[in-house]
Amino acid sequence: MAFAASDEDAKDTASESCEPCMSYCKEITATVYCLDCDEKFCEACGNCHKKSKLSKDHKLSKIEEAPPSHVVHLMKELTTCPNHQAEEVVYVCVDEDKLCCNQCANTQHRQCKRLDTIEQYMTNPTVTNPTERIEKKKTSTTRTNWNQQSKLQDTNMCEEYVKKTVDSNESIMAKLNEFQSQLQGIIAHEISQRAFVEENSKCVSNYLEIVHAKFESAFNTLQNELIVQSEQQTKDLLRKISNQETSAADLCDQVKRDQENMNAIKQHGQEKHIFLLSRKMSGTLKDIETKTQKLERQKTEQKIKVVERSSIDGIVRSISTALEVKQKK
Repeated sequence: MAFAASDEDAKDTASESCEPCMSYCKEITATVYCLDCDEKFCEACGNCHKKSKLSKDHKLSKIEEAPPSHVVHLMKELTTCPNHQAEEVVYVCVDEDKLCCNQCANTQHRQCKRLDTIEQYMTNPTVTNPTERIEKKKTSTTRTNWNQQSKLQDTNMCEEYVKKTVDSNESIMAKLNEFQSQLQGIIAHEISQRAFVEENSKCVSNYLEIVHAKFESAFNTLQNELIVQSEQQTKDLLRKISNQETSAADLCDQVKRDQENMNAIKQHGQEKHIFLLSRKMSGTLKDIETKTQKLERQKTEQKIKVVERSSIDGIVRSISTALEVKQKK
């Protein structure tokens, strides 16, 4: 036990130590975290990292404000090229509506007419040819006036994009909240229906007791048949309820994870990460909506009930086939 505690303490110490210093067998407390490198630095190493030509634009934060590891993983996943795992996505191929890295741009997308950097696409995704827009501006005003207007236009476009990004993020969150509420309602309904079905199945035996006096001689045959039907249909209903409840709960968990990811990216990520996650979530929302609508249509509504197909006197005459148990809403 003492060894285990010692190992755990060493692990905690290592996790809070400056990683570059540890490579030189120095244990110095980390105070800075680099999101781009996913690495912890002491104050001195952090200052060097900010001054380095290769890392001067990296996003640094205080160690206590560093995002959780799963958020870092999500942001890296969003920026990783699906075809080349060692590369980051850099462009949006407008022709094929696909994300691509430098390798993709030089191979699969060489014949495509329009490749925008993600930053360009985020700023103005509807412009078909930026150079055409520039040429038209040049012919309508002087170069000096155009530069001033261009700066103003770019500022307005950036402001409009930020607003659209925020609106898109809020729209996705609103949709996720809507799905969560709907799925929680489905789960509550199925839980309530489970208790009702389990209680309702007892009505079969009660009904049989009421008519027992009139068909004593045939009652055992009828009772066995109805109980078998009741147990089977109760089993079927409970199985359906369990499947519905499990599916809704799994989907609800997915919605919660998506909500957490959206909040985490909004808090810790950049506009690029928000754009990429929003893009990824568009397909996810449609899938969640389809599954939720299917669960809504398949909500359990059936009840176990004895159906009287003929009069009691007739039942006495045809006891063995007169009654059956059915599921009804």
